[in-house]
Amino acid sequence: MDMGRRVVRGHIAVIVAIVVGLSGCVTGGILHSVQPGENLYRIGRAYGYDHLELARLNRIAPPYSIRPGDEIFIPDADQQLPVNVITPIAASGAPPSSEGRAPPVATRPTNDPVAAPGPVAKGYATNARFSWPVRGQMMTSFSSSGSSPHDGIDIVADAGTPVSVAAEGRVIFSDRLSSYGNVVIVEHTGGYATVYAHNDKNLVRKGARVRRGDRIAMVGASGRARAPHLHFEVRKDNIARNPLYYLPR
Repeated sequence: MDMGRRVVRGHIAVIVAIVVGLSGCVTGGILHSVQPGENLYRIGRAYGYDHLELARLNRIAPPYSIRPGDEIFIPDADQQLPVNVITPIAASGAPPSSEGRAPPVATRPTNDPVAAPGPVAKGYATNARFSWPVRGQMMTSFSSSGSSPHDGIDIVADAGTPVSVAAEGRVIFSDRLSSYGNVVIVEHTGGYATVYAHNDKNLVRKGARVRRGDRIAMVGASGRARAPHLHFEVRKDNIARNPLYYLPR
């Protein structure tokens, strides 16, 4: 990569951060260091921003190409978040096998079932790693393909319904993220993390230790949610996976 280009891009990001901060549009932000496999669209999804908005703020022209080492200013963020990079495993949404390899492509389901109004959402796993954070109808399933991938599942529940943590872990984020609203992210052993978004209220703080079943939030419609529901994600090594593969039937 051209070092001069990287330095200029970094300087632009710093200037943008200062200008935006002085304008009063946001209270602050961070410089996200681009990692291999990341693109502006995926970075935007991680922080709840449209990639075109990030391109405008960072003066990145079409086709919005970025490279590892570039720095992207993210308004309102206070820490660098994991980004769902595109890999063969991420594309399938399936968990790795015991040898650490993804199952053969032919055996992977191409579409995740969406529960019709009425039935309660069900998982695929018989030996589940995680517990359901809330019970309700699943209105949107996981998808890593197409122009609008969906990194988790959306479960409909009444506003104020308690959200339970899916497994023991440590809270690494509890704050508001643009379109995702109030978000809690919990880090678990084995490189796993779970995400709970659109909460009406977060009940835990960053750094808190939680045990499976502890209440960590209340269902809401914060961010760009149009109705109360929980957006739930499972990530392994910073890659979004299909939550249904880790939840009990």
